[in-house]
Amino acid sequence: MSNERVFVVDRIEDRHLVLVGDDSEEVVLATRQLPMPVVEGSVLRVRIEGGKPDWSTARADTAEQSRRLDSVRKRMDKLRKGDTGGDLKL
Repeated sequence: MSNERVFVVDRIEDRHLVLVGDDSEEVVLATRQLPMPVVEGSVLRVRIEGGKPDWSTARADTAEQSRRLDSVRKRMDKLRKGDTGGDLKL
């Protein structure tokens, strides 16, 4: 079992971050709890200590972020190619 978890910055609200884990767990924390600035979509790896994330150990995973963005782009391209834009028949 890994001693790290992956979280994505879903959104930034005022001075708080809403993070979503790979297990869909949503976590809200103050921006100052992370050791670096982040933007929406940032992928973070965080060490787990005592069963809880140690936010001071968070680090950006730019390779994973790029991989995820590429995957989404490919899915969107595939969906666009399948849509003929024709009329919907009920």
